Amino acid sequence: MISLHRFGVGFLNDTAITPRLQCVAVEVDENRRSLKLHSLFFGMSRAMFADCNVIMSDDPTHTKKGSGGLILKLLTDICTKLDFTTITLEDVAKFTHFETMPFFAGVNMTHYLRALRSYGYYEGFGFCSQLLPECMELDQRVQHQQSIVNFHEHIFTLHIIKLEKHCCDGTLWDLEGLGPLKDSLPPCEKLEIQDQLTTELFVFGSEDAYRSMRDILNDFNSKAAKHKPKPPYKQTMSLDDFHDDWMKTYRTATENFPDENPTGEYDFEDFVERARAVAELLSDIKWPGDDTTYKYITGSKHMMIRPAAQGKIPIVVCEQVEYEFDVTQVE
Repeated sequence: MISLHRFGVGFLNDTAITPRLQCVAVEVDENRRSLKLHSLFFGMSRAMFADCNVIMSDDPTHTKKGSGGLILKLLTDICTKLDFTTITLEDVAKFTHFETMPFFAGVNMTHYLRALRSYGYYEGFGFCSQLLPECMELDQRVQHQQSIVNFHEHIFTLHIIKLEKHCCDGTLWDLEGLGPLKDSLPPCEKLEIQDQLTTELFVFGSEDAYRSMRDILNDFNSKAAKHKPKPPYKQTMSLDDFHDDWMKTYRTATENFPDENPTGEYDFEDFVERARAVAELLSDIKWPGDDTTYKYITGSKHMMIRPAAQGKIPIVVCEQVEYEFDVTQVE
């Protein structure tokens, strides 16, 4: 096991990096020519994470953010320069920054991001399911990943009344662009997913019939964001404390300020639970191909997902990758 300390990217407060505070832990398997990412700021308190902040050498003001993304890019550079073939990791990503976390921060980050944009955190960096064979051609991996993106786009953007109909009619898997995912699942498992989804949709009422689940979650997020606790935050504040403060402030606003709910169109607790049902949907509905182990396959080209404009489906592409890491910088 090794700790990444400096590879052309520096960590702030270097003297704070100790065995107890291992910001990034990577296992090198030279026989299999692979890297395994064991820890990416995992299980750290907010105070400890501050000592693992990553900055780029061209950013003396230390204002650039996205430490996890910088490390993932760095690892892909290293892996390619060393002529390794894969990077693997376990997806346990959680929201940790109060400034950027959503109201339902306790859910798996991949599940939440799929509800909002149809692909998860690591998928956005070109990682795919460990279950896909490495011998699969790049264009086949792209097609399979696109079918996973399409699945989430359909279930979260279709009007609920249409989604219910597809589930009841048994036509869910006939929706456009699901071929590779559909073909990879046994009939019994496709039926089980369809039945589970039908059950989960019971939480939504007739007022939601012509809305999508993404509409419901976005509507909730836009209202909740107005009442999010403001910084500075105490270093000792826990996620539960932060969420409790947020919930209390939001509930009080709906009770005391008519403009927050001018027509009394929603009951606050019901509003929260319907949005929570969307945010947590994928925690209850999973298929075998939705693995928690992800891998990145190196090469001159790799798979990546282009974010989409509103109303458009994100596109999975394979693009040329420019690797910039200089192995002489390794200490």
